[in-house]
Amino acid sequence: MPNALEVLDKYLGDVPVRVEDAIRELDVSLKMNADLPFGISGQIKRLPNGRYEISSAAGETNSRQRFTIAHELGHYVLHRGMLGAGVNDDTKYRTVRDSNLYNGAIDDVHERQANSFAANILIPEATIKRDIGWYKFVSEAAKVYNVSKSSMRWRLNNLGLLDSKVIDDT
Repeated sequence: MPNALEVLDKYLGDVPVRVEDAIRELDVSLKMNADLPFGISGQIKRLPNGRYEISSAAGETNSRQRFTIAHELGHYVLHRGMLGAGVNDDTKYRTVRDSNLYNGAIDDVHERQANSFAANILIPEATIKRDIGWYKFVSEAAKVYNVSKSSMRWRLNNLGLLDSKVIDDT
């Protein structure tokens, strides 16, 4: 099995980050636009052959699906020992009780870790700091990085770049 962090490192200089290719290189199956139950944005599940499959819900924007699969990849990298059969996440990226992949081992702390992982993968600190001068508005940077404006705003704010380097136009 390839080392996840070494594989991901190869993609972090790309804009937008090719998270889909990284997932496949990690030998994880990927289903974009999947037919998931109502209210489920994404899931990671163990397949009968022991591999994992990451899915994102049909009907969501491409940038939303990219964040979802990066979030599920976060569970794979950070929480694989806790995944068991898998976990599904609602539109607020919280595990869903009374669902086919409810996982009581994954709690809000783990969900926040997976969100942070996704933001770090899709908007790498070194890359956005390198590129930030090219953008006047959050929406411009979000479009180029193929993430939502809210994800870009959150990441820039956490890096201390919002307003000092780019204007929040969202």
